Amino acid sequence: MYLEYVSTGIRELDYLFGGGYPRNSVTTVSGPVGSGKSSFALQYLVEGAVSNDEVVLFVSLEEGKRALLSRGVVKGVSLQTLESDKRLLFIEYPLDEVNDMLSSHDDPIKNMVRTMDIERVVIEPVEVFTMLYSDPLERRRALLRLINKIREWNVTSLVVAEDADYPWYEVPRTKSGVESITDGFIHLSYQLTESNVRKRFMEIVKMRGVHVPNKLFEFEFDDKKGVVIKNVRVPRTFGKKQAKQKPHKKRSHEVSSEEIGDIEPDDSGVNFSFSFP
Repeated sequence: MYLEYVSTGIRELDYLFGGGYPRNSVTTVSGPVGSGKSSFALQYLVEGAVSNDEVVLFVSLEEGKRALLSRGVVKGVSLQTLESDKRLLFIEYPLDEVNDMLSSHDDPIKNMVRTMDIERVVIEPVEVFTMLYSDPLERRRALLRLINKIREWNVTSLVVAEDADYPWYEVPRTKSGVESITDGFIHLSYQLTESNVRKRFMEIVKMRGVHVPNKLFEFEFDDKKGVVIKNVRVPRTFGKKQAKQKPHKKRSHEVSSEEIGDIEPDDSGVNFSFSFP
């Protein structure tokens, strides 16, 4: 099976996926406060803007988010500079207008995507949108309409969501349940270790069309590299042939255990009996 991929902006994650996010897919990224989900999503946009000279789009459903994010720096790149160069677009979308967009044939974001040839979009936070609906069934239907609307844009997108409360041993889930209707689900956590130090971990819960390892990966934020996933050995030749190709194709592959260093509780200091906050 062959898929087209869009780089995640994280070399180790590209390798685990066999090239990146499947093109035109919708992936949920969730986690608790402090887990780094916004920075994780922004790194994906910065990759397109800097490496491919693309115009990328961040859609905020929360007032005041734009001013906060525009002051950030990702992989040593100022988001404000990218915005000034019109390679990174921030949009604060009023919730009532989102609701109108779902029930109307007129879609300003779709028009923008087509006009400016946008291929990467991040939407955050999806829970704010679902708060418009008190009835669970209506909330579910509205969420389906939103994800279907995103698919119509023909972009490769990330939807950032908040964690629900659940026991530490259960599969992660979001407050909105959006992960059940998207193609992929990446969960980030910020766990207290036995050494009384918090560390960040990533779990690829699912990604349709791609075989992924069933384990936790520790990661950290580097000032110049951004997200760095530990214990994943990427061949030096990986990605070099495809770096300048757009779009590019690469065979979906299964990553062997020999290619990924094991993360053991004794090595990482993770206390797996600790309940998530």
